Amino acid sequence: MYGDADNALPISNSGMFYQSAFGGPTVAGMNPAFFPISPSMVYDSFVTIGFETNVGNAMLDIGADFTNFEAGGAIWTDNGSWFATPDDSQVYEVGGQVLIGRFTVATGEGVFGTINMQGKNADDSNWYATDVNFIEVSPHNTSHFLYSIHFAVNVGKRGTFVLSDADSLNGNDLPFCRSHVH
Repeated sequence: MYGDADNALPISNSGMFYQSAFGGPTVAGMNPAFFPISPSMVYDSFVTIGFETNVGNAMLDIGADFTNFEAGGAIWTDNGSWFATPDDSQVYEVGGQVLIGRFTVATGEGVFGTINMQGKNADDSNWYATDVNFIEVSPHNTSHFLYSIHFAVNVGKRGTFVLSDADSLNGNDLPFCRSHVH
């Protein structure tokens, strides 16, 4: 996942991303040992390659400034990336997909943006997918306050962006949702 001078990478929302005080902008902040201490941490928004926690995770990020994202705002970079190498098991597809982020928003809000991807084919040649646009809007009429969107790249159709999983969440333990639900 990358943004450069020719192809910026923006991921935004129509409200705010939920960010736990105990998580972080990348999967590196998702330590499952803290989930019992801070249950709302499991709903934290973050970027990743393949894994949902930091256990065994070799993902790196370079150049991307996640300050705005950590405050609930957008991710935007024209000189940054998050990645794992082809030697890392997390880059391999599961069910034809590789997880690239979890974004939690209030019910009725959406997540949208443009991503750029680079990877390796089995023959070691590179593949690229640039300016891949996506939009996902959570349901409007649910009894839940938050909607967690797990995005994954469909490996079988490079360059397509698909929703791999979406879970409605009960927001009773999440102070963010009470002040941001419309």
